[in-house]
Amino acid sequence: MIKEEGLLCGGSSGSATFVALQIAKELGPEKRVVVLLADSVRNYMSKFLSVDWMKENGFWDEVEQKKEEEENAHLKGVTVEHLLKELNLPGAVVTPLNKTYKEAIETMQTNGFDCLPIVNEKGLTFFFFFFFFFFFFFFLFIFDF
Repeated sequence: MIKEEGLLCGGSSGSATFVALQIAKELGPEKRVVVLLADSVRNYMSKFLSVDWMKENGFWDEVEQKKEEEENAHLKGVTVEHLLKELNLPGAVVTPLNKTYKEAIETMQTNGFDCLPIVNEKGLTFFFFFFFFFFFFFFLFIFDF
């Protein structure tokens, strides 16, 4: 799923997708199947994303890899920046570090978001601001603000 779709999900998601595909085949083309990808690759980055680990454990096919490199030779030198410019996407909605919580919440509510990237003065993502009313009120209650 990482290689074919660019989805950085873990083994549980891969297993769930495999089962969903089997069920979809049984149900036929007129039916929809939904699968939740509930994990990420974060815990596996030293394994599945490591060519050395893949080779050591027999998951690397040199012939297949060479074939893919030949098929994708036309993409050599093409950058993500170039591809994004071709898509002509609108800019990301972010909030700078110097904005107040209230302004960040207003931005999220206006755009229908439940999280928002916070960027520093250079425009680099500092962290994500997650706002869930339950936690907000829970902390207000606990810390008696």
